[in-house]
Parts: sequence; structure tokens; C-alpha cells
Amino acid sequence: KLEPGKEYTVKGKLMDADTGMPLLIDGKEVTSQKTFVATQYDGAIDIAFTVDSTKLSGKTVVVFEELYRYKTKVAAHADITDRGQTITFPDVNTEAHSVATGSHMGERSEKAVIIDTVSYSNLIPGKTYTLTGTLMNKATGKPIEQNGQEVTVSFEFTPEAADGTAQMTFEIDSRVLAGETVVVFEDLYRNGVLVGCHADISDEGQSIYFPEISTTAMDSETRDNQGHTDKNVTIIDTVKYENLETGREYRLTGVLMDRKTGAPLVNGDEVITSEMTFTPESSSGEVQMSFTADSTLLEGTTTVVFENLYTDDIELAVHEDINDEGQSVHWSTIRTSAKDAKTGSGKGALSRFDRIVDTVTYTNLIPGKEYKVKGILMDKETGKPVKVKGEYVTAEKSFVPKEASGTVDIVFHLDSRELDEKTVVVFEDLYHNEVLITSHADIKDKAQSITYPEKPEPVISVPKTGDTTNLLAYAGIALASLAAALAMAAGIRRKNAEDNDDDIE
Repeated sequence: KLEPGKEYTVKGKLMDADTGMPLLIDGKEVTSQKTFVATQYDGAIDIAFTVDSTKLSGKTVVVFEELYRYKTKVAAHADITDRGQTITFPDVNTEAHSVATGSHMGERSEKAVIIDTVSYSNLIPGKTYTLTGTLMNKATGKPIEQNGQEVTVSFEFTPEAADGTAQMTFEIDSRVLAGETVVVFEDLYRNGVLVGCHADISDEGQSIYFPEISTTAMDSETRDNQGHTDKNVTIIDTVKYENLETGREYRLTGVLMDRKTGAPLVNGDEVITSEMTFTPESSSGEVQMSFTADSTLLEGTTTVVFENLYTDDIELAVHEDINDEGQSVHWSTIRTSAKDAKTGSGKGALSRFDRIVDTVTYTNLIPGKEYKVKGILMDKETGKPVKVKGEYVTAEKSFVPKEASGTVDIVFHLDSRELDEKTVVVFEDLYHNEVLITSHADIKDKAQSITYPEKPEPVISVPKTGDTTNLLAYAGIALASLAAALAMAAGIRRKNAEDNDDDIE
């Protein structure tokens, strides 16, 4: 009993029920006091303690109090076992896993299921609690939203014991979470008041990892996205992965797709595929896969590599973008149309300074990359290269296309005077990075051919037969005429040559 009208001071201290010692927060005791004037012999007074309860998870706190009149202690209440003086702070811990993989590695699915096992302690048996869980994006620290709403689960339960476990189940479309880490946050409520939580964005136990892969395909010879034509070519696909669980075995599969049709490429009756397994030493890295194909069947097409990543036959990630240039290899074609520069057609003109213009039509090149077209003249009759003055007749030109398809002209310079009655055919090769990527070499192709006419013979006048009068005179006249004709013919040929030279220039 207190004496009314007298001043008293009540002092309180929080004690740790487990140790029986004062509770320390950041190395300091938690205390409080209040001075008051008693209004009657018996009564009650509140004393408040301010404390960061996030640091009290799982602890039981007992309040000890002492009453003072001036500096003299007149009463105390300090029973470490007194339930009336005791406050329990629940502790919540969670362990999340993917139902499909049974681990922290998440599957790729429209309806991926995550189970979060919540371990609790220090609850009051028989009391009703509410447990709420939210899926968080580790990269942003914000709740994950799908269909415009946060992904949450909430339910009530009444524990039979102070310590135990409960499970929460989340369903999510993980196809949009490639490369993301999902962390499960849990809150525990009692009568609408938050009494416990587990919200550590870096906690591995609360985390589910959704892998991501990306690929870069290239021709093994050109070392980039430009393919070369061969019966047996190798496509190297570099697969970069992120967010994998180290020490686990993974299986990577790939298939070659036709960009135009969207269907897998086949070699005979078999789809062109590749497969490998690997065990990463780090969560991010890269591996290489190889594909073998007959690219003579792929001219003019674009091949796209699709990849799938699995663990225990569970799909974790895919990279399937038919328009992704990084995944693509382009196979090109060329066609040629040759014309004599003087006639503008496939009919050649016999000239010391003849020119053949070959227009090369290309398809499916990569704009901005450098190419070189090389040509050679072939003898249609022999099928061998044409030689003029002991040298092959060749031409070449480098160019950088602005569009995937277009044309480029190359010019052959030659002395065609000795090619009378011959047909020459232009063969062309296209190179990229010094690698032959495609050719056009059809000895029967008229569009590639130039045909030269027969060389004209000089016209000579002779006397009629049977006239033997003044034979010597006629003979002299004939010889003189022949000489004059030859001189005239030579003059004409020089004049023609000069005209041709003027046309070329």
C-alpha cells in the first residue's frame, strides 16, 4: 500500500528468461522508469519500454520492477518464472524449395510450385495466428507481380505446441522469371499485430533460383554468323548461363531451326540436334555445343539454334527466339549474268582491249560485313580456265552490302582477239573472312557465257579462169592488188582497234 499524496518512482528492467540476466540490445540494458504521486493506497501504473523487437525473435523477456520512495527501495517484483511478467517473441524461419526439383533450383513452367516450410518457436499454444507469405524479387527488393497483383499466400493456424512447422504453397508462372532469384518473405500475426517475420533478401534458405540461358552461334570456319557451303560444316553454339546451382549436373540440348519455316532442319530423315552435360563450378558461365550439317542443302536459308536446359529431365530454361541474330547463321547464294561491254549482250567482240562485265546477284548476306567476289573465265569446250598470253583471266572485288540481297559488278579485262569461235563462261566465288562461302560455277549456264564470233577473212579479187592474155601483166596486177588489199585490211583493223579502245575508255 502506498501513502496517498506522496511521490514514488518505479524502475523497470527487461530480463532474458533463458539466462536470467539483463537483456542486452546492442550491448546495453533495456530499462525504463516513471515518477508519480499516489492518489490512493492501492492502484496501478503503466511503465513503457521502447525496444527494437526485430532483435528479440525467439526470446522470452521478463520484466523486473522496483519501487522507490526518494532513494529508498520500498518494493520489488523480480520473478524470472512469473508468466504475468513475461513476454514471448516468436521466431520464424523458412526453407523454400521447388516441388519439381526438390531443391532451390526453380523449374520453367506456367504453373511452377514453391513450397515454403515455416519453422516457428515461442508461440502460445491454443492461440490463433495468421501466417502471410510474399514472393520477392531479389534484384529489385520488391514484391513479384503477376496479372497486376502481388504473389502472396495467407492462412490461419492454431499451434498445439510453442514450437512447430507449417507449410505455405505458392504457384507462379516462372516462364517470365528467367535469370531472377525469388525470395520468400514471411510475416506472423496475432490479432492483427505483427509478432514475427522472416524477411532476409539474401537468405539462401528462402531463395529459389530461376536460370537463364542465351546463345551465340557461328560457323566454325568464318568465326561469325556467316555460314560457308560444304557437305560437312560445323556450327559452334556458345551457351551462356546464369543463376545455376553449382555442383549439380545439367543437360543442354539444341536443335537447328529454319527461320523461314519455323521447323527443325533435317538431314535425310533426322533432325539436326546436339546434346551435352556439364556441372558448373560457378553460378554463371558458358559452355559450347557443336552441330554438324550439310550446308549445300541450306543455301539461301538462315539457321537458328534453339537451346533447352534441364536437370533430372526437368526443364529449367530455354532460348528459342527465331529472330535472334545471335542465335543465327546465314547461308548465302550467288547467281551471275555476264555481258560483253561493247555489245551489251552475250555476244563477244574481238578486241585487244575487251571487257566482260559480270553482274553478281547475292542473297542472304549480312549487311555491314565485308565480302570479296572472285571470278575466272572458263573455256566451255574444254572445261578448263581460259589462258590469254599464258595467263588466266581473273577479276575480283571487295564490297560491303547495305542490304542482305543485292548485286555487285566485277569486270574482266582481256585481249579477246584469239578467242574467235570460242565460248567463255564466268565462274564466281564469294569469300568472307578469307573463307569460300559459296560459288556459282555452271559451265552450261548461258547467263554466265560470252560467245565470240568467227574472225573475218580478207576479200581478194582474182582474174577469171581461161584468160591467158598478158598473164604476166595480170599476175603483176594481182600481186599489186593483193598488196593493196592487205594494206587496206591492216588499216581497217587498226582503225577498228582504235575505235574499240575509244569505246572502252
